[in-house]
Amino acid sequence: MNIPSCPSCGQQLKSRPYSWVCSNCGLQINNIISGKVISPAIIQQLCTNKRTPVMSGFISKARKPFSAALVIRDNRIVFEFPNNDSSSRSDDAAMGGAVVRV
Repeated sequence: MNIPSCPSCGQQLKSRPYSWVCSNCGLQINNIISGKVISPAIIQQLCTNKRTPVMSGFISKARKPFSAALVIRDNRIVFEFPNNDSSSRSDDAAMGGAVVRV
């Protein structure tokens, strides 16, 4: 994998045992977010596009599975939840269009 550039400031990210970190602006992307392993391909996509597609496999603090996209906003990683029809929601972690800081 190529070493990704920081999407916030353009500097090269440094690989740490549990995350990728920018020593210039402080952006940190953990290798595991809400129980989901964030693969190098996802890290690369997040750094290139400042977002990922909606992914499943996240686990909430209430131990419920949910799907969300990871988005970089204001030098932080946040969840962006898909718009769901309230009748099709399987758990209360999927909030229509909501953004939550990781």
